[in-house]
Amino acid sequence: MEATTFLPDDKELLIRVVKDCQKNKLQGTQGSWKDYLKAQTPALSKSDPSMHSSKTLAAFMATLSKPQAGMLVGPHREQQLHQKQRTEFAARLSQINASDSARYAATVLLLP
Repeated sequence: MEATTFLPDDKELLIRVVKDCQKNKLQGTQGSWKDYLKAQTPALSKSDPSMHSSKTLAAFMATLSKPQAGMLVGPHREQQLHQKQRTEFAARLSQINASDSARYAATVLLLP
């Protein structure tokens, strides 16, 4: 998996995936997440994925094997997609409800 596979707005997804790597003690070609950070940025002591850029997170993901990365990213990508769909549905429902309320109000106002 290449770092370019991820978009800048994938940061939340990358954070969750790297946290899963930590939790499951998964290692890439450069070791664990902490090992990777020590090798890449020795002066930086924070290992919390949310404290790092999307670029750094994606670069770590690129050190994992393709099956490992796919196994981790797939479920999180699906969860991200479902959340987006739920948000869009709620927004559309809100628009429909607002439209129906306006029509109802107009109907009531027109009644004798």
